[in-house]
Amino acid sequence: VALERLATGDLDVVFGRVDWLEARPIPTIDQVLVRFEPLALLLPAEHPLAQHDTVSVRSLRGLEIDGVPPHSNAPEWTDLIRQFFALSGAHSTPPHLPAIGLDEQGYHLVRQGVPILASADHVDVPGGVLRPLVDPTPLYTWSMAWRRGSGGEAITALRAAAAELGTTEGWLRLVS
Repeated sequence: VALERLATGDLDVVFGRVDWLEARPIPTIDQVLVRFEPLALLLPAEHPLAQHDTVSVRSLRGLEIDGVPPHSNAPEWTDLIRQFFALSGAHSTPPHLPAIGLDEQGYHLVRQGVPILASADHVDVPGGVLRPLVDPTPLYTWSMAWRRGSGGEAITALRAAAAELGTTEGWLRLVS
């Protein structure tokens, strides 16, 4: 939805997962990769996987994981979840309303008792622990996209800031 709004001129720039399997190319959009964001599992503190420092993707076969998109207009997340479940052999919880806010997310995590797919730098959630996924480390790829020929100095400044952060924070370094 954000890319469509970008193409129509409703937005000037977007950050997100631009290249996903079912994304239709938009020839009027330029983009640059700005970050590889490792994924992790947010686990109830009492979950058996919470006792490990990391969680191997291979250990998830048959496990139920909450990967419900934050809202219905997130096809890029739905695509990522579909690929993640195919890789890991895990399966999704039934569709449900997403938990909003940290307290609700903590309550949902503990009440539901199943892991939630999250980014590796997710903030602490009451009753939960975050464990990086490894072997392999799944990545969410963030890109910056803008309408070709628009933005001028503003787009140049945003690209420079993203590149600087990418360098200082190691955003484009691939993890194993």
